[in-house]
Amino acid sequence: ELRGDLAQKTVSVIPRLSPHALSEVMKSLTQLRGNFNSLSVFLHLVRFAYKYVPQYTDAELCDVLGAYLYFGHNDLSLTKALEQVIPTKAFTMHPSAVSEVMEYCLANRILSKPIFNAVAESFVYNAEGFTPEQIASQIVPF
Repeated sequence: ELRGDLAQKTVSVIPRLSPHALSEVMKSLTQLRGNFNSLSVFLHLVRFAYKYVPQYTDAELCDVLGAYLYFGHNDLSLTKALEQVIPTKAFTMHPSAVSEVMEYCLANRILSKPIFNAVAESFVYNAEGFTPEQIASQIVPF
């Protein structure tokens, strides 16, 4: 019952969450493994998560995309937001954030020319900053 109350309270404040707070809640939900209410809260968060894509830090974007991957959720609005932001941010993004974007694309079979072109171009100029795992996560979706 406590979890249910917590889920209800969380859902009621979602519209007022900052990008940072929203990403923290999403990250926390992935750590509550096996909790039925986690999916319900996540689905409410999804309604707002895509709106903050331009404002997320690299770490916050990783947390949000990690939650989408954890719950196996694909969101067209999120994909469109990524298509607008990644081309302008790819060159300055941390390699782990770029890799997480590509893992999201791979998991959801998203073939986005704006995202893929920006990531490929960024990789050419910043290849030395990537670990072998990050390189693999960027190449496999192609």
